[in-house]
Amino acid sequence: MIGSCTLVDNEKPEVFYISLSDPKVKLPFSHGDDTHKIREIWAFADGQILGIFPLPAKVPMIFTGKETEITILAGIRNNGMLDQPAFYPFYKSINKIVKGEIDQIITVPLDFSYVETAKFPVNESFETNHCFTSDLDGKTKPEWVITSSTAATGSKSGMVTLTPTDKIFEMACTNLIKKGENA
Repeated sequence: MIGSCTLVDNEKPEVFYISLSDPKVKLPFSHGDDTHKIREIWAFADGQILGIFPLPAKVPMIFTGKETEITILAGIRNNGMLDQPAFYPFYKSINKIVKGEIDQIITVPLDFSYVETAKFPVNESFETNHCFTSDLDGKTKPEWVITSSTAATGSKSGMVTLTPTDKIFEMACTNLIKKGENA
């Protein structure tokens, strides 16, 4: 007889599920929109990673009959690169104690908030005048345009299209921001 090891001793473990969808981000200030690019979550059970799950997700949890501490981190793409998943360190993790029954589905709201140490010196809109007027790279290309076709919120957004020959774009806000102040 030949034996092998599996992740768990039972070939078909009994499970319950954590249902996760529709992430929201609570802003630490009164103006602005809760836009985000949370497309997945990083899930942990009792400190052990379960995996990275695209949203909406139904995360399987091994039934033990005991309470399990789950930790959920907001997943983004590092610098917007599709092949670079990362959890966003400026959002607090969601921590819950759950005790599921076999085949039960427990819904956990994805209500993220910013860590206390996050600073927001600029919260800019493109609906009227904006503060991004200082050209740091001194190049005419790529071009900076205000558009209404790709606005995440409101009716306008700033857009830059990078190309293989024009890979860098640098603009700055002309507002003076003093150390220790939040706008």
